[in-house]
Amino acid sequence: MAMEVASPVPRWQAMTDRPAPEPPLFGRDAEISALRSFLSDPSSHRNVLIITSEPGMGGTALLAAATAEAHATGVHVVPVAGARSDHDDPFAGLRQIVGQLAGTPVLAPDRWAGLATVLADHTTALSRLGVFTALLTALRQEDGDTPLLIAVDDAHALDDASAEALAFVARRLPGSRTGMLVVSQSCDGPLSPRAKLPAMALGPLPDEAAADLLASRFPELSAEVRDLLVDTAEGMPLALVGCAGVLVGEQRVAAEAVPAALPVSGRLRAVLTAPLARLADTTLMLLLLLALDSSVTQELLAQMTGLDVRERLGPVLSMGLITMTRSGAIMFPRPLTRTAVVAAATPAQRRQAHAVLARGFADQVERRAHHLALSLQGPDPRAAAALQDAAVHALLRNDTRAAEQASSRAAVLRGDAGPPAADRLSARLLEASVAFDQGRPAAALHLLTRALEQRQPDAADETVNYAVDLLLAVCYLLGTAAAWSEFRRTIRRPGLRGNAPLRLVEQLAGPQANPAPGQLAELDAALDRLAAESDLRVVLHLAVAAAAVGRAADCQTLLWRVLRDDTVRPRRLLAAVLLAVVAFSTGDSAAAAKAVDYGLELCRAADHLPYAMLLRSMLLLSKANVGDPTLAELADEVLVWAKPVQAATLIENVHWALARDALGRSDHAAAHDEFARLTRDGNVAVLPVRRPEMVFDVVEAAAGSGRGALAWAIARRARFGLSSRLDLLAFGALAVAGRRDPTGWYETAMSVRGAGRWPFDVARIRLVHGEHLERAGARDLAREHLNWVLETFRALGAATWAGRAATRLRPAGEAVVGISHELPLTRQETTVAELAVSGLTNQEIAERLHISTRTVASHLYRIFNKIGVTSRAQLPDALTSW
Repeated sequence: MAMEVASPVPRWQAMTDRPAPEPPLFGRDAEISALRSFLSDPSSHRNVLIITSEPGMGGTALLAAATAEAHATGVHVVPVAGARSDHDDPFAGLRQIVGQLAGTPVLAPDRWAGLATVLADHTTALSRLGVFTALLTALRQEDGDTPLLIAVDDAHALDDASAEALAFVARRLPGSRTGMLVVSQSCDGPLSPRAKLPAMALGPLPDEAAADLLASRFPELSAEVRDLLVDTAEGMPLALVGCAGVLVGEQRVAAEAVPAALPVSGRLRAVLTAPLARLADTTLMLLLLLALDSSVTQELLAQMTGLDVRERLGPVLSMGLITMTRSGAIMFPRPLTRTAVVAAATPAQRRQAHAVLARGFADQVERRAHHLALSLQGPDPRAAAALQDAAVHALLRNDTRAAEQASSRAAVLRGDAGPPAADRLSARLLEASVAFDQGRPAAALHLLTRALEQRQPDAADETVNYAVDLLLAVCYLLGTAAAWSEFRRTIRRPGLRGNAPLRLVEQLAGPQANPAPGQLAELDAALDRLAAESDLRVVLHLAVAAAAVGRAADCQTLLWRVLRDDTVRPRRLLAAVLLAVVAFSTGDSAAAAKAVDYGLELCRAADHLPYAMLLRSMLLLSKANVGDPTLAELADEVLVWAKPVQAATLIENVHWALARDALGRSDHAAAHDEFARLTRDGNVAVLPVRRPEMVFDVVEAAAGSGRGALAWAIARRARFGLSSRLDLLAFGALAVAGRRDPTGWYETAMSVRGAGRWPFDVARIRLVHGEHLERAGARDLAREHLNWVLETFRALGAATWAGRAATRLRPAGEAVVGISHELPLTRQETTVAELAVSGLTNQEIAERLHISTRTVASHLYRIFNKIGVTSRAQLPDALTSW
């Protein structure tokens, strides 16, 4: 490696003339570029480069890549590695160099032989200097010699004498054909930046490079787990690879299955646990308790152990391994520290620590069960029972995965024995919850009813209450007489009979219900007291009963409380559905979309498809009121899911929505066909018996499609006295059927107490009556009705229905010009339009108004229809002229 005096560039330049292979390293482009610069022109670094790297950061891998490239270009590489075991053996490192060079043609025998002789006697200061000089003489290559690279790994672990000798040589290499590349974990010592030698620090990998490394080495990892490992490893390649390599099964695809203290093995364990080696046993035990449960506070640690926690943890506080807040919270600032603490403990020590934690969390069901199970080696009925209780608590906080894991571990700890009677309900409840989440409502129904039969129900038992509420949700979704029959049979069992709201659900809900006046009076009294009700479970039960007879609007405010504040998922989702029912009944499509969006967010968070589909079916009904063009596509999506599982409520909602959409377009035959699809023999007369709120639509479809006798027969069988809304629809059906005194029936419908609460229904009835008057020649009276109907539908954003009213106004003698341009915008639609004109995206509008992007899109669709535009670009001019 000797350089010509006239030229500062050594003959290493030849190395860069050959194409080098791509380095097998991620995120180290800058470092590799610096190394290539060093290899091509070592004089720019005074023939030496020190790489400082924390343990596990990849210094050794970088050194290996550099030496491989150097070797490929004809440089003779002499590897040297420091070792703690050789630290007290003077010149152990130099003997590695002699061994590497002996017998090779790189050095003349007299050079390395002289160095070997000197190394044999290094007891005096003079001989020590002689070693340094002999080493320099041996390594300083002259022009014509083979280029030499001394590659030193773990220089911090070299014996002091070898480190000093190599530092002595490193300062005197410029002008020769020998270079020295050093990797050290220390910033102190002879071979370090402090020795004023050229240096380069090796930092953590960037997140993107860390993710690429994992994706390359472990392609089976899910993106979620990959991101978790990237966050935990903090850019340490050894931790990334070491932790990923020991993950198994579900841990590789589900982040929640990965333990907080990642499992480690091999070299990573040694690297991570090294800083803990000198700590006292009591300190390590306190750290282990903290590592196994992050919720442990300083006060709780003291109670568990009886130790002065602050004093015992003082050393690790000063080392920065933990931090402590004024409130007593203790944290590991680096996730890998927690992993190191757990890795440093033996299995017996970890079990002992879990036993301490189980005693410390005696009043917290899930935490106690978790630690109790991990403190044991074999089956234990006590721990199995604790885990089964923990599974129920997890269900109550809507964490089905945690519940399933707790129940599975309970089964392991029970051994071959099945669950005792006390645990059977919670085990079946979990199975039912999972079945329902997976879209198997019939299986969930069977599991729940059988489980409640095996144990005497107790209305004060949280497990029983959750099972009953899940059963209610399943029955509401299935909507069949058989499902509701199972619900009634369960509710009538001893222990549940005294629950008045549930008894009302049993009496009023379902296709076979036949409410008696006394039951309706009881419901009225309960609804009168509802404003003062603090039990959200009672609120929901009364709302279900009220919805069955068209009175759910009285529960609207409190249903929002259930949706926002309740902690049990089935009740919250059912509340979202009932709120959509209320909004649909009043024609408030914006309120329906809001409730549906809220519920769908809950479904997405819990990966719960059945209720997502039920909510979409309610959204369909709302879309039918406004004439949304996406109606058919969404209907197909819901039917594809609902038909195989025989979810009658969803199937009925879909065909009802399609029928109502057809009625809005005056296509009565298509509407009748949709209703007929809900029956086996086409007898639509049974539909209002199952769903009384359908009566007006079914009768109008029959009458308008030339089936007058059928329409009259259905209308005559309508049920009265259930609620003001159902009375309004029933009298309206009689008016539509029109066999006897349709005007009289119409006037009776309009005189129903509280009819004004249902503007969409009133507008529907007045629309049909106006059309009847127009056909009868009473054009002035027809115009009066139809104009009122037109304005009402416009205010409700019901474009299709407004179009039908306008169509009938023309034969009645009044021209309606540019109907889509005259539809008034609601206050929120005006705000959305203004924000869209200002250039905001749907997402930005949603964030500004605290609504969902779906709701923004629905508003824009209605706005475009109302003011006669087809794109955002047309909005400014249209709004100005409108």
